[in-house]
Amino acid sequence: MSNTHMGFVTLFSALVTLSMISIHAKGNSDPANPAAPAPAIHYQSAFTGYQPYSEEKISSWREVNDQVTIVGGHVGALKNNNDATSQPSAPDAPQQLHKHGATPKE
Repeated sequence: MSNTHMGFVTLFSALVTLSMISIHAKGNSDPANPAAPAPAIHYQSAFTGYQPYSEEKISSWREVNDQVTIVGGHVGALKNNNDATSQPSAPDAPQQLHKHGATPKE
């Protein structure tokens, strides 16, 4: 064997030995010993916070159509304000077109 390979094997053996010693020193619990200390077990059910299904009130189709009209149609329902009782707001100022410094033609 080469000198480098022999050094690697020696270093690896030393690291394995040290890790085994530290593992044994940390946990003095023998799995075969029923009196050995063990970590506490924490159980949390997968159903914690479960809410059963409940029927929602179904509105008439006319009420739903009126609500869609109030919010501005199906596209208006996608805006940030999804409150069906509020009126759509008019823009404060006309939108500026991106003319990039061009003067408007009259």
